[in-house]
Amino acid sequence: MSTLLPLVIFVLVVGFIAIILDRRWQTRKANKASLGQGKGDSTATSEKSSGFGSLKNRVMGGKNQKELTKKFQAWAEKTLTAKEKDLNSWIAALSPEEAKTFTGQLAVFCADMNMDLAWLVDEKLDKDPELEKSTKSIVVSYCLAYWQATQAQDDFKAFTTYQSMLDKPSTKDNQALSQKLFTELVKQDMAPAISPELFVASEKEKQKQVMEAIQQAANTDPVKFNTVFKQVLELVEKEDGKSKPLSDKVFKWRKSENGQASDTTEKAETQPTAA
Repeated sequence: MSTLLPLVIFVLVVGFIAIILDRRWQTRKANKASLGQGKGDSTATSEKSSGFGSLKNRVMGGKNQKELTKKFQAWAEKTLTAKEKDLNSWIAALSPEEAKTFTGQLAVFCADMNMDLAWLVDEKLDKDPELEKSTKSIVVSYCLAYWQATQAQDDFKAFTTYQSMLDKPSTKDNQALSQKLFTELVKQDMAPAISPELFVASEKEKQKQVMEAIQQAANTDPVKFNTVFKQVLELVEKEDGKSKPLSDKVFKWRKSENGQASDTTEKAETQPTAA
């Protein structure tokens, strides 16, 4: 009996270890199965979402985009209400290139939101009035926001330029701009002329007085100041040869090397800004 006890203990230990190893192997097997399923779900999701990714490529194709642009403009003329008259007029007045760019950006926005602009322009939602209504509301809201942004470009530009002039008044461009602005403010009786003693003062002191007068005019009558500032800014840009039509500032569209479209903005010197 005593000689069998060690053997019994040995068998029990081996059995215990075998059970532990089996459980670990089963757990690892289950984890692998779970990971495989997760990968499959991820792949399915990717394949599902890639439908709208490929939509972007389709709408950006030359022929497709040209056709979509014509259909969208026709849809806008037919669908937009009297309340959206100004928006409709703006869309109708776009040049062919601007219209293509705008429609392309709208189509990409729709694709990002899991929509298709063609649903509206091809009247594919006629049998689902509620979906058609909500889709139209989203598209019109995008168009309104875009149009309003184009109308505010001069104000945006003036604001950004004015803030730059306040932050860095000593730069060459800002000094030149502030001098022209100050001269115009004096002509408009919005700022006092430089006192005689300042004619012999240092350039730094003169610039300080000019900036103080400009800020005083801005605080006294912001609306009139903004008007004068935008006029001066436009004049300076024309003198420098930097003035560009609004279409160049807002409607920038280029094809990347892989053929996908991407919108770009102007560099800092031509980005919209305002007072």
